[in-house]
Amino acid sequence: MVSAINLNEIAQTFVEKDMTITSYESYDVPTDDLEYDEGYIRYKCKKVYAIDDDGYFNQILFEEIEKEGALYLAKVNDLDGWTNVREYPNINSDIIYKAIHGKYVYVEKLKDSDWCRILSYKESTDNKKTGGYIHLSRVKKVNM
Repeated sequence: MVSAINLNEIAQTFVEKDMTITSYESYDVPTDDLEYDEGYIRYKCKKVYAIDDDGYFNQILFEEIEKEGALYLAKVNDLDGWTNVREYPNINSDIIYKAIHGKYVYVEKLKDSDWCRILSYKESTDNKKTGGYIHLSRVKKVNM
């Protein structure tokens, strides 16, 4: 799967085994709520595309993951000082890097799972990592 994300102008691409493309995009919803002076609320969604037999991309999935609470900002929360980020969402998968306690990550909670996918992890101003999976018990959602 090829995935792309643009959260706070940070674009990421993930390449996996199948031939789908997952895109995390923003879209605007008009509102009459006076709290929003621009007249719309911006949400992030997940779209999945597949290549058909003629070589064209067709959208096969649309999820409002931000509205559903599956996409959120979190902090790594592990008293050991770091936690393992794995190649696949299981404890036996290879470790691809270690995420430092207290650092921010954007994650997407996987459906029917205790794992989440890391969409963006910034260890320092010059060290940004993407991809991988972390157990939900190792992140704490940040309330904004």
